Amino acid sequence: MLAVPTGSASATGNPRNKVALTPGHSLLDWIKLGKSGKDLTGVGGRRLDVTAEELAKHCSHEDVWTAIKG
Repeated sequence: MLAVPTGSASATGNPRNKVALTPGHSLLDWIKLGKSGKDLTGVGGRRLDVTAEELAKHCSHEDVWTAIKG
């Protein structure tokens, strides 16, 4: 399994810096996954409009949502 970038989980402690991947994985694994054609969104490719309150409910390591473009 690849490491998921979160908060301060970067290799240097800076959340906007490099992320440490689990042993045995590299940047090429992320590139292959992104080009695999698989739906990585978890919502079937649909745009999902949510309120700020709903977004705030999904903040655990097991259930993280991210707002894109607002």
